[in-house]
Amino acid sequence: MTDLIVKLAKLTPNQIHNHLAERYPQPMHEGIKREVEAFKKQRKSEKLKAYYQTNLWRDLLRNLNYELANTRVGRKYQAKHPTPERDAAFDAYIAVMEKLSALIEHNYAATGITPTNLAKEKGVPNNGEHWTDWVPEHVKEKITTKFDGIPHMPKTKRKLPFQRAARPIRNGTAKTKREVLTETVRNELEFVMRALAIADTEKVRTKQHQLRRVLDWLDNATDSTAMPRTWHGVLRLIENGSD
Repeated sequence: MTDLIVKLAKLTPNQIHNHLAERYPQPMHEGIKREVEAFKKQRKSEKLKAYYQTNLWRDLLRNLNYELANTRVGRKYQAKHPTPERDAAFDAYIAVMEKLSALIEHNYAATGITPTNLAKEKGVPNNGEHWTDWVPEHVKEKITTKFDGIPHMPKTKRKLPFQRAARPIRNGTAKTKREVLTETVRNELEFVMRALAIADTEKVRTKQHQLRRVLDWLDNATDSTAMPRTWHGVLRLIENGSD
């Protein structure tokens, strides 16, 4: 029967009707049609879920690979006075990002769950919203120490690894993620202020304080800063000291 349902799901309603009329007794028709509809709904739901999960992992990789590409360019830049410390720092940072990129693309994204859910399973901070969250702290410290050890050159911008930056999105006059999130937080704060006028409770005051902290963070951020999907995500960054 399963093979029949899969086969019928590819047909139009009229084709299904004709197929059943030619091969099955009338009392069976409605039951089979219901199974076909249930199968089609389940398949659509699974496709949407897979599409959503794929996009979330793709967003994570997009920002990681953007930083990886920029770092590779920086590695090839020939300074007037090249140093082995600089080469070693860049090579180590690139190696970490290449390993993580492959791990996300070929392992994590194949798990069939979202970055948030996998992050919770693995204890990754900030729900794993940015690629830097997936790098262990001891690895970050090791790489950062290497960059700190590069001899300083006048008029040379020092590379800062593991910044929570996002690849610029050129979308004309459309609002950036930071602008959209800021607008959302401001609207939420206005709602909370109205709620306070009606009932001044500790719960509402706590939320007001949280929203103000988030708004301050957004005001100090730039459009190249990686934006969490919700204001709760920003609050996690602030509380975890990952901002």
